[in-house]
Amino acid sequence: MPLSRPVRLLSGGQRRKLALSPLSLAPRRLWLLDEPFDARDTAACHALADLAARHVAGGGAIVLTSHQPLPADFPSSQKLPLRLPFRREQLSTHEHA
Repeated sequence: MPLSRPVRLLSGGQRRKLALSPLSLAPRRLWLLDEPFDARDTAACHALADLAARHVAGGGAIVLTSHQPLPADFPSSQKLPLRLPFRREQLSTHEHA
C-alpha cells in the first residue's frame, strides 16, 4: 500500500490496521483497546497478539473489551468477564500461568 494513498481510499481492513499504528509509533505503558479483533483475519489477530506480547514483556499493560475469544497466543493474566444483565455474583477473575 503506497504511503501517499489518502485514508479515505483505503479498504476497511487497511483502515483498521492503520488505526493500530499509534501503538508502535507513540509508545505508552497502558493500552486501552475497544474490540481490537473485530473484523480482522486470523493473521492480523496473531500479529496483534505478538505486538501485545512484546508490549507486556516490556512492562506494559493492556485493558481491552472483546465480544470474541482472545487468540490463544494473546498475553493475559486476568480476565474479568461481564455479561448483561450484570449481576455482582457473576464477577470473577482467573489467573493464568
